[in-house]
Formats: sequence, structure tokens, C-alpha cells
Amino acid sequence: MSHTLRFFRTRCLDCGADFAIPDLGEFLYGQFIWYGERGDAFAYFDAIASPMFEHIRSLLRKAVGYPQSPSSHEIDRFHWVVAGCAEKITDQQLLPRRVCPSCRSRNLSVDDGDPVADRLVEEASYDEFLAKPALEQLSMVAQLWEQSGENRFTSP
Repeated sequence: MSHTLRFFRTRCLDCGADFAIPDLGEFLYGQFIWYGERGDAFAYFDAIASPMFEHIRSLLRKAVGYPQSPSSHEIDRFHWVVAGCAEKITDQQLLPRRVCPSCRSRNLSVDDGDPVADRLVEEASYDEFLAKPALEQLSMVAQLWEQSGENRFTSP
């Protein structure tokens, strides 16, 4: 399923590149954009409508003892895992963070003025993840959790 998202002018503060990325704003609870690791692929994810959020949370509880009342840092890491379980787009791992498509920097400035375009963005797919046996799913979420704590992730 596709969703029409607004794309906003964005500038990389490290290399000066100008590009457009989708943004949902600050007030949409439970809705996310997963970003491709090279910065030019995007997927929409609605955590409230999808059973994946709870499924992955349950797996994390079994795999790493994910707490019932997580800290904000643990929630950020959880988002990393949920994005990482989604199918790759154009061979890019999905992340819960924006990156510059030119230099991969996260030091970005998004213009929150008028959008530059409205574009269709596909919904994140978890079909490949769900097709894995339960033990592989547990292993994958544990590995992604470990990666999220190795200074690879900070909040967007």
C-alpha cells in the first residue's frame, strides 16, 4: 500500500547537498518513516495499524529482556530494530534516521516551511521477516538490538 507523504527541502550541514526527504511532522503518534541507509529510499510505517510493533516487542522481551517500561534510549533502540526487520528497499537496510544521500551525514537541516513535493511512499513490508522461522526472528532482533547499542544509533 502506498501513502502520499510531503517532502521537504533538506540541507546537509556537512557537505552542503540540497535534497528532499519526507517528513511527518512532530505530532503524528505511532507513524514513522524508515530511511534507507544511503538516504534515497523511504518506507512508511504505522505502528498502531500494524501488528509488527507488538510482535517485535515480544521477540525482544524473549531475546534480550526488553523492559515493560523502557527508557527513551531503549525506545530509540527498539525503533532501530523495527526498522531493521523491514524488507530492504533498493538493497538498502532501513533505519529510523535521516541521512544525507551524498555523504551519509546525519547533520541535516530540514526546512519545515512549504513542502516541495507530495510523493507516494510504499508501506514498510515485513513479509520476509515473518517468513523466517521463530528462532531466526529471535536471532535477528537480538543482533539488531546489539547493533543499535554500538554507537551506530542516536535519536534523529
